[in-house]
Amino acid sequence: MSSTQQNQYTSVIVIGAGGNCGLEIAKAILEHYPQVKLTLHVRNEEKVASLKEKGANVIVGDILSTSEEELVNALSGKEVVITALAANPELLLQGQLKLIEASKKAGVKKYLPTTYGLNLNLFKPEESMLNDAKFKITETIKQSGLEWTQVNVGIFAHMASFLLFNKFDTETKTVHYNGDLSEKVDVSFLEDIGKFVAKAAIRKDIVGDINVASDTLTVKEIAHFIHGENIEFKQDQTAADWIKSIQERIAEKLNSPSELFPILLEQLRWTIISGRRVESSNSNLFQDIKPRLFKTINQQ
Repeated sequence: MSSTQQNQYTSVIVIGAGGNCGLEIAKAILEHYPQVKLTLHVRNEEKVASLKEKGANVIVGDILSTSEEELVNALSGKEVVITALAANPELLLQGQLKLIEASKKAGVKKYLPTTYGLNLNLFKPEESMLNDAKFKITETIKQSGLEWTQVNVGIFAHMASFLLFNKFDTETKTVHYNGDLSEKVDVSFLEDIGKFVAKAAIRKDIVGDINVASDTLTVKEIAHFIHGENIEFKQDQTAADWIKSIQERIAEKLNSPSELFPILLEQLRWTIISGRRVESSNSNLFQDIKPRLFKTINQQ
């Protein structure tokens, strides 16, 4: 066995493999790590039919309704658990709490939580309450005794326009935005996230917080790649005014959950342009992965 093989895990399960992220992670493992025995845990087996044909084992079930004993049985013999659960607050929190406990009992060696996105360590929970479940999972996994790797990829490329800009006026070709156009933002394509997570999971020496992205650009550069060079910009609010208005609206709507959600979404958008980011690990840990550049966003 080569030293490279000795530094790799060989038995992996992807929880939520039928979703967008889960599928890309599973594809990357099958393509780049053929020596790995891969198991996929899904609610709908049809979504991973092509991966099953390529050799992946499949377990069908629902995390929330599955008993802990059944989960322990499913995870037994697996060295690494990768979670790629849907953005459902109950599933993200309660589902992962069950999985973490089952992983401990099953003797899992490494756990990757569904916290793909911004590096949560750079923020306080109250600064992004939509990430409450991720904060709780991060704290739980760090106290669990399990080895863990958290892959921070910035924002998903296909959601960049929605998260960064208020609107685009097609008549005047004007991008409306809040904050600072010169702020740098990490963005990642789903196919790259799959490759990053696969490598981070399988390599024994990649642990803890990992910051990696397909590309890093300013808000202005992202706008040009999405809408073209011949556009105008209009700042609706400064970053300081934006967070102040969000805080005021939260205080007013605390007793009205239905009205609070859009405000919390604004809170999440503010964190993206807050300027709190760390340098990517791409240069030293993922140099063999050639990520897609954001300028290709409109290319098929």
